[in-house]
Amino acid sequence: MPWEQAAVMDTAVVILAALIGAAGGIAATVVGERMRRPKRVSDAAQLGEWILFFDRPAWRGAFTYHTNLDAYERVITDTILAIDTGELRKRSGAPLNPHRGLGKSQLRSKELRSAMDEIVMRLENVRKLLGKAKESSRATVTVEIDHEREEIIATLNRAAASFKLTGLPAPSSFPGEAVYTE
Repeated sequence: MPWEQAAVMDTAVVILAALIGAAGGIAATVVGERMRRPKRVSDAAQLGEWILFFDRPAWRGAFTYHTNLDAYERVITDTILAIDTGELRKRSGAPLNPHRGLGKSQLRSKELRSAMDEIVMRLENVRKLLGKAKESSRATVTVEIDHEREEIIATLNRAAASFKLTGLPAPSSFPGEAVYTE
């Protein structure tokens, strides 16, 4: 019988060692994951990233001066994606920001989330109007698109002011010249 007790003890030691090893592995994984995870971006920092994304030729000058509807539609789609996911991308697809920020659904500020929801809604309106411009005449929707663009920047600027950030000039404040959309 002593050898049976020794076998039971050996088994218990093996099981205990396995449990300790598993617990240590889990703890190391959790700690490692937390260390790898980027720190949470503040709402103000995320808004600052979005402001930079709007500071581009697509948001300057009257819409009449934008020459490529397909490229403009890609800018609108990329902007919606950036607001929804927090990930800003260059035309090449490479990340524009060094970290992945917050999507609008993860913002802490209800007011900022509401402002970004309004901006996305207006961007969707612009995208629909671009579709109309492709189907018929651009002239029929230019005024509506310019109105939406002005309201988008005005909403962005109100949000920026609430975080004491510098906003952007209204699209209509740029002189009338051809603007080539990226």
